[in-house]
Amino acid sequence: KVNIEFYEIYGKKCYDLLNNRHEIVLRSDENECVHARGVQTVDMEKVISSEFSELILNAMKLRSSKVTERNPLSSRSHAI
Repeated sequence: KVNIEFYEIYGKKCYDLLNNRHEIVLRSDENECVHARGVQTVDMEKVISSEFSELILNAMKLRSSKVTERNPLSSRSHAI
């Protein structure tokens, strides 16, 4: 069983890449553990590589990117 959350940090904002870039917030608790509030979790009881790959590829398409002089697909964010 796998639980998947996938979001990007872009500037001072965070976006859920499994929920059409819905804006979420990051909060830390008293132990300094970070929690993503409002993020969608996808549960896979049985991991099938093709379904997992499709899920991640679709999420990656939602990441912010911009053409730069050296890289036509330069990421403008950090994905977690």
